[in-house]
Amino acid sequence: MPRALYALALLDLLGGALLLGWPGAWQELAHPLAMGTVFYPVQRHGAMWFGRAGLALWAARGPARRRAALAGAWALEVPGAALLAWRTVGTGPGPWFYAGLAAFAGAVAVWLWRGASSNAIDPGDPR
Repeated sequence: MPRALYALALLDLLGGALLLGWPGAWQELAHPLAMGTVFYPVQRHGAMWFGRAGLALWAARGPARRRAALAGAWALEVPGAALLAWRTVGTGPGPWFYAGLAAFAGAVAVWLWRGASSNAIDPGDPR
């Protein structure tokens, strides 16, 4: 499980770096038909992914409770991505990306939650 958590952290770090460092590229890639240059929401999303990456690194070497917290962080992505998929219809390929992100985040959240709850006797758990 720790390797998978490191991979999730790397995914969040790379995505967060793109959204924070070059939000205009994201705008052109996902929403080429949308007007405007307000990138603050895009950068906020990148910062949230950085935070989730830190949570994944924290959960990789700890008790199962930490994976449950990470599952919650991934579950929070689902309604936001679904809303963005609905709100960005007609602006390019963005809606498909957001729908895929919602599905991926939901699957990751369920996987982490099941892994945390099935680990009732966790050697790293100080209970």
